Amino acid sequence: MLLIEVRRCNQENLDITKPGLKCATNKEIDHVLDSLEVIGAITNQYLDTHEESRKAIKTLVDPIYFGVKSGLSMSTAIKLS
Repeated sequence: MLLIEVRRCNQENLDITKPGLKCATNKEIDHVLDSLEVIGAITNQYLDTHEESRKAIKTLVDPIYFGVKSGLSMSTAIKLS
């Protein structure tokens, strides 16, 4: 399982871990979140029974894309076997 979580800045936590720094405003955070993209790839290999050469193992690469929007939660399930 892969979990990617993006959270807003918490000023109380920031004061403890990085004193002196200040969180961005909600408007600034929304602007960044609305332009954030998460892009990855999933590879899949299978045996091509119709191929008699040494390249009978075929590889497929499927891109996976998630746009991020403030206040929106997304999830995707991909079966592995």
